Amino acid sequence: FGSVYLAVPFLINFHSISFNTNIILGLIGLAVLPTILGFYCTTKALTYLSAAKVQVTELSEPIFAALMAWVFIHEQPTLSFLYGAIFIISGIFLMNKAPKA
Repeated sequence: FGSVYLAVPFLINFHSISFNTNIILGLIGLAVLPTILGFYCTTKALTYLSAAKVQVTELSEPIFAALMAWVFIHEQPTLSFLYGAIFIISGIFLMNKAPKA
């Protein structure tokens, strides 16, 4: 669905877009790493864990995105990021350690 929504601005601005190797490799990287590999990891995790635990654990994505931004593009984490990371990790921990009812 994202491709359909993004097709309209792409077609409107197609004449001003110049394609080169870096752009093509970047698009392939965006398609393979977060989309295809992420879907594969999610479906593989579902074979080992319940759907609820997998989904809650996937909520840690913003933490990993911020850490990768810190490592690769030297973006500094803010205090609000640290508070959010603590809440996300606490929620994941509580969900995975919660007693079965």
